[in-house]
Amino acid sequence: MDGTAGTLQTATWAQKLDHKTMTRRVLYQTEDIHPEFIVASSQIHRFMVSCQRPFALLEEANVVKLPCQLTRLRFTIALAVSAIFVAGVADTALAQTSPELDFLNDSLAKRANHGDRQTRKECDQEFNSDVETASATVFVLLSGDQKATNVKFRPEVPAAGSKVPKAGRSGLSPEDFSELIAQNQLFVQAEAAKNGQPDHSIKPSKVKAFDLTFFICSKSKAPNWGSYFWNTTIPVEWSSFAGQLVVRDSANAQIAPGTVALQLVRPAPGYDAVSFTVILGIALACGVVLLVVMFLLIEVANGSSPLNKDLAFDFKTVLIIPSTATAAVLGTLVTTTILPSDTLFMPKGQYAALNVLFGLIAVLAGIVYNNYRKAWIFLIGAGVALGAGGGEAVAILFVLKEMALQGSLPAGSAIIVQIAIAVVWLLITILAAVKVVKEINKPGRLAAEYPLA
Repeated sequence: MDGTAGTLQTATWAQKLDHKTMTRRVLYQTEDIHPEFIVASSQIHRFMVSCQRPFALLEEANVVKLPCQLTRLRFTIALAVSAIFVAGVADTALAQTSPELDFLNDSLAKRANHGDRQTRKECDQEFNSDVETASATVFVLLSGDQKATNVKFRPEVPAAGSKVPKAGRSGLSPEDFSELIAQNQLFVQAEAAKNGQPDHSIKPSKVKAFDLTFFICSKSKAPNWGSYFWNTTIPVEWSSFAGQLVVRDSANAQIAPGTVALQLVRPAPGYDAVSFTVILGIALACGVVLLVVMFLLIEVANGSSPLNKDLAFDFKTVLIIPSTATAAVLGTLVTTTILPSDTLFMPKGQYAALNVLFGLIAVLAGIVYNNYRKAWIFLIGAGVALGAGGGEAVAILFVLKEMALQGSLPAGSAIIVQIAIAVVWLLITILAAVKVVKEINKPGRLAAEYPLA
């Protein structure tokens, strides 16, 4: 009986153990508990079992230590710890960024160019007397998890809450700015860049490039080039625009719009070539006129024979090279330090190119003369160098005009400085030309007879 009873008790205990094990196994196989939760619970269980002292009370002597066999108390602890862990992951996953459009570009400062008759067809009939266009490429980032399906761009001039932009010495008054808006129509056309999707959509957390074309349609014809030079202010209706460019999704108001500073500079007609050509033409005309005048003075006094003699005269002592080189250096300094970047008559690089060109012409004339020492070379070199000096003086006058039109220098002060520069250049040129004529008309001597000191 005792053996039988012992066998019976052992069998009963095995059935209970098997019942507990099967129950737990069935519990783990239900769809209510995620497999990752089971793995996490098992790992936590192994950790608690390994720490024998703190968790010794949790161990039951009649439970076989299998990875997935948990006691009720241990199961409760594992469930609580796992719930905290899963809750933390869920909170992180649910933390989402609010959808927003944002420009990755810096501020946009573009120069408008006058369009042709075909371009004016993009404007309304009321504003098709003249049109200017400017282009830019922008990169727009969409943050968040929502898709923008219909991205639109709109220029706001001036920006909301900003002051009226200045144009000219005294700036634009609110009335003048209202006149500027009434006389012009400003809008923008956008196309997706060639390397992206052709539509106006942006996927979540993506960057997309757009090619923009700005249109400024006007009710009146553009003023001629001379009106910019002779007037002290820019015509109100042809002032530049300053404000911001806004991008938004017209199909989803929940996506916050993005903004970037925008400036559209409206230069004088013929910005790319006219002013540059005018200054070069003035320099050439000055050189030719001075050369002809000096030749006639020599011809009237002594005929053409003095032009064939040798000279030992130093080119620098006639103020030819010093005056032209000084003007070139002065023009370069003014162009690179004071001249505004948004010029009206020609690009800033063309101003710098003229300064370098005129300075090199004066130096080259002196080098050629020093190699040959002939009177006729001296005469031609003097005419060329003095003409370059005249061109440099005119370039400086243009720089001062740029500063006056854009408010960097008062118009009255600019006029005074321009007059002073013109008078100084005229005096130096007359003195240099007289000196050249006198030197050539001196009795002919060979260069060896009076070498340079």
